[in-house]
Formats: sequence, C-alpha cells, structure tokens
Amino acid sequence: KCGYEWAKYGWTIIWDAPPSLFLTCPTSLENADELAFEYFNEDSVDKLISDILKFRDDMGDIHSANTCYQFGQYKASCLMLLTLIEKVLITSKCNHKRSVGKGAIKSFEELTIKSDKKYQNIRLLNAKNTLSYLNTIFRNADDFLVQPEGINRNFLAHGMYENEVTKNDCIKMFLGLYNVVRFYDRFIERGDPAV
Repeated sequence: KCGYEWAKYGWTIIWDAPPSLFLTCPTSLENADELAFEYFNEDSVDKLISDILKFRDDMGDIHSANTCYQFGQYKASCLMLLTLIEKVLITSKCNHKRSVGKGAIKSFEELTIKSDKKYQNIRLLNAKNTLSYLNTIFRNADDFLVQPEGINRNFLAHGMYENEVTKNDCIKMFLGLYNVVRFYDRFIERGDPAV
C-alpha cells in the first residue's frame, strides 16, 4: 500500500534510502518530499544520469533533459524525461506490439505479476511502486477537465498542464526514469528480477 502512496506523490524507490522509508506511508505531498529529500539531493541527479547511461546507451536525450533542468526549464526537462520513459516502455523486449502509453504499461504490469510470484520485500515493492508511478503519470486525461495534482504525460504533452512544473517534479522524473530503466535491465536483459 505504501508503494502506491509514494507513487501518487511522484516518488519511486530511492536506492540509497533505507527500505523502511518506503514501508512508511507518506501523509501528503509535502510529507513525502520532506522524507525523500533526506536521502536525495542535487548530486543524486548526476549519479542517476550516469547510472542510466550505464544501463542503456540509447538515452542520449537525457543530456538535453539535464541541460533544461540545469537552466531551470523544468517543463521542458520533464517533457524530455517523459519521452525517455515511454521509449524504454516501447522498446522493451516484452512489448512485442510496441504499444505506447497505457498499452506499454500493461506489458510492464505483466512483468510485475511475474515478479510478484517469485519475489517479495524491496524487489516486489520496487516493481509495484514503479508500476503505480507509471499509472500515475500516464493516467487518462479525462478530456482535460480537471488539472492533475502531479505530472501527467497527457496534460503536459498536449499543453494543457496549467500548474508550475518544479525542480522537485524534475528530480522525481529523473528518479522515475532510473527505476524504469533499472527494472527492465535487471528483469529483461539479465533475466534477474532482483530489481
């Protein structure tokens, strides 16, 4: 349950934090951010970028996302990061139909079900949390009638997101991309769901 709550506020697993952090449910966006930022800072973004590029060599656009981030162009950075997350989902070996958006997330969900049957603890929490995160950022826009609380791909990509995109939003997107890339690398490429 707590993994879902963290995802609702835009957070995926922070691997440098103790596992107990994500076994505690945040009570609000502010509470989630306060708890998470005890273990995650500016330097963490550079490390994530480096690690993402170790997992995948086709993530060149991450440099553009980082440049936008460094210059305070957070909306542009988030848009680039969303495209990279979707690229990982689309190009995954388990996404045979090369589905996009929710269809691609369905392929990810099938992997988490396989993971669910074999593994527990932090591995399972990561899979479920990352799936919840993807469902949150790719949720249906419902005709753009109600602004979402956090980043939503459909609102952002179609120019309908009226909220300010913040530095914190970008940091969470870098972390989200890292966890999606890490999951696929460990589960698909290596055949090791020790995600």
